[in-house]
Amino acid sequence: MPARYLALRWNNWRYKFMRSQDGEGGTFTSVKLGGGQIEFEDEDPQIHKDFEAAMKAVGARCNMGTYHPGCAVR
Repeated sequence: MPARYLALRWNNWRYKFMRSQDGEGGTFTSVKLGGGQIEFEDEDPQIHKDFEAAMKAVGARCNMGTYHPGCAVR
């Protein structure tokens, strides 16, 4: 199954000042619930358009299709 989100967070001894959150309010929790994940439908539409343009510029195509409401490729 393809990944829906790419979650990046500080989780290293060098970055102990960053609080690691694994439960409510964590990386996988919607910003609507106090977390850090922006749902596709809440994302600025220009972000996905820029993503598709960058993919096209290197000869790739977006395969998100129906997973993302703004995807031009269905």
